[in-house]
Amino acid sequence: MASVIIPGHFMLPLPINKDINIDKAAVETKIRVLSQFQQVRVGRPEELAILNLQGILTTRLRRYEDSLVYFHQVLNKDPENLNALANLQYVLEKLFRLSEAQDAKDEWTRLIHSKDPVALNCLKARCVAEHAYAYAFDVHSDTKGAKRYKQSNQLYREALTLAGGDVKPAEYHDWIFNMAIAQHTLFDRLWYENDPEAGGYIDDAVTYFFKITRMIPEDSELQWDSWRHLADIFRVLKIRKIAKTEIAPGLKEFQENPEKCMQKAMEITPNNPRLLARYANFLYSLNREIQKPLELLEQSINLDSTEFNFYAFTTRAMLTTKFYKHRMSQQKPKTQDSAELAFLRNTLQVAKSDLKKAMSMHVTPWDLMHLGEVYYLLARNHTQQDNEIRNLVEKALLQLTRASDCQDGYMQKELYSIRGRCLFDIGEKRSAIACFKQAIDCEPSNSKYTGNFNELFDVYLNILQDEELDDRSIIAETAFFLKEALVKYGSFKMGKFCIGQLGQHHNRELLLIEEYCTKYTKEYHDVVRLLQARTVSGTTATRKESKLHLAWVRTLPSSRAWRVEQAEASAAGIAADGAAATTAAAAAEGSAVSVPAVAEDTRSEKEVKSLESEVARMSFKELPQEQKQPIRKAPDEARIQQFENDFCVIYPENQTGWVSYDLLNELEAVRKLKGYIQDRDSVPGTFKISNEIEMMTKCASILLVINEDFQKECEHSMIHALEMRKDRENPRYIIPILRDNSKVPVEVNIFNTFEAIGAVDWDKLANAIEQQVYA
Repeated sequence: MASVIIPGHFMLPLPINKDINIDKAAVETKIRVLSQFQQVRVGRPEELAILNLQGILTTRLRRYEDSLVYFHQVLNKDPENLNALANLQYVLEKLFRLSEAQDAKDEWTRLIHSKDPVALNCLKARCVAEHAYAYAFDVHSDTKGAKRYKQSNQLYREALTLAGGDVKPAEYHDWIFNMAIAQHTLFDRLWYENDPEAGGYIDDAVTYFFKITRMIPEDSELQWDSWRHLADIFRVLKIRKIAKTEIAPGLKEFQENPEKCMQKAMEITPNNPRLLARYANFLYSLNREIQKPLELLEQSINLDSTEFNFYAFTTRAMLTTKFYKHRMSQQKPKTQDSAELAFLRNTLQVAKSDLKKAMSMHVTPWDLMHLGEVYYLLARNHTQQDNEIRNLVEKALLQLTRASDCQDGYMQKELYSIRGRCLFDIGEKRSAIACFKQAIDCEPSNSKYTGNFNELFDVYLNILQDEELDDRSIIAETAFFLKEALVKYGSFKMGKFCIGQLGQHHNRELLLIEEYCTKYTKEYHDVVRLLQARTVSGTTATRKESKLHLAWVRTLPSSRAWRVEQAEASAAGIAADGAAATTAAAAAEGSAVSVPAVAEDTRSEKEVKSLESEVARMSFKELPQEQKQPIRKAPDEARIQQFENDFCVIYPENQTGWVSYDLLNELEAVRKLKGYIQDRDSVPGTFKISNEIEMMTKCASILLVINEDFQKECEHSMIHALEMRKDRENPRYIIPILRDNSKVPVEVNIFNTFEAIGAVDWDKLANAIEQQVYA
């Protein structure tokens, strides 16, 4: 194991070494954060790891003189530091100072070959530990990915094994502390993904943090930080109701009362601004109280009001935003006091200022997302003219886009929820649908919270309410995702928290969906049952009443404003009688009422026949049973001009729904690419394979949707796609899209595979198709 260790950082597969389009601002802020860490780690082995990492980051910014300074600082403190010597060699070679570079190489080579085995193992262990530090604290460290933390954890273990009993106490404590941080992070992220490995990581983290709290000689910096990590771990275990049986006897009282851990940390360093900020966030998360956390944050900021205390500012921004939303939820629109609203808007301005100050030092995807939310909330409750509101929404979208551009940004559920609301408010309903779907895909598989689906479903219902329905593909798409949600969240949650809430204002649209699903009873049987079970005005509507009410509402213009006007006119006596007025008012509220029987209705016979005709026209039962479910129309033109289509999709039958209502919506409706799929675009009466081969010749890219059924159903089409890849004049680009954990067929595994399991980076796929660079 020791023989394969190569000193230096530049050949490691770190994001900073691989990312061509580097975010220079993010790297700059990371260097500044590391400078703060370095100041509190002076004299400890971790200081050398920090300096080496800073040298790597400045090299990527092409600030070579600064890089050389960092590496020489390491060598001044530890002349035998293998990483600093190898890093120095790399930078000197880039500067064509080849003689000096050779000297650096000769030195680290001499050290490796001249040391006795024990000293050499310790030397190599330090080298590996510094690699581990870089994996954990490179510019990726504020994203949701867990891979780098696993690598860091493993490398620290290798370092401990290499050094064995000869590791110095200071190094040992540094290594296990940073390893415990990686394990704590892994637990948080893997538990969220319902990963069974999460429990093992938290056991190790608790063990190592507790070791540090009892170490001799004492190191106050590591000890207070270990106590605050233990506080956070026990808080999470308590909130998530996770039973942890294996725990040291000395920790049981702390597990029962996690705040005692924070109190221990406060005993060690009572006036530490960093600790006070962490304590504030801890109390809010544990007890959902705001007053005491805000007092602690005020104390923290009074001690350090610079941007270096960024965590205090971002935490205060988070708490003031939550305070704002809580107070607004208690306000009734008709009783809102202007002074109260002005005060609440001011709290948002404070949150905005705090975030901007923190982000001048330290930018994370979450800070960008929170700033976007603040702009959105200001837009929702702005008192100025419409163009001011639009400007605030555009600022919100800008910050949210910056957040999604961060590594793993497409995996942030909250980001897509906020962006979806922004887009809906400015009328971009198709884009809002894509955002709420992405938010759902970012949820853990065991989530039963229907909130993001409620948002998605509400957009669909608004489209059904406000648009003409000559193209019934929107109903088909709505039904498909309603079926998917029913499987994920369960009938009880869907009935109570989704249909039960939205149905109060969208009875007519739910009836449209029910009629559609009744046509496809085999596939949508459970959806029909869910919709039929809903109660309207305290009673279950009969099919006869629903159909008549549906027809009556369908004849009204779709505008909500018109419905309100109709209700007001009816109440004023314009309607023929009280029953008609009641019906119109109910339509204005979007709720169903029992419409009087036709024989008792005061409408003319001609009107009644018109309503019956409307019901018949809308009934999906009259469609031929073999007819396929409708799919949205393709755009008129491709974006890649020399082709008729930007892409075509080859997929097995069980991926039809995902391709029709997920992939096409994201690539066509949102990103304006033009595609071909067999279930929508095939010529009736022709052979399926002939259609696909013909269309492949007219498409720039060929997407192969791979799952366990792909080779069985699509092997012939895949072979033809590979033949078209060989076309010298216009080679077709092949993108394998993996939908499960199946192996990619050997014929196409030479191409980069695009993963579409869970949350999908649709921008990446769209860019690959348009630029034809993925393969």
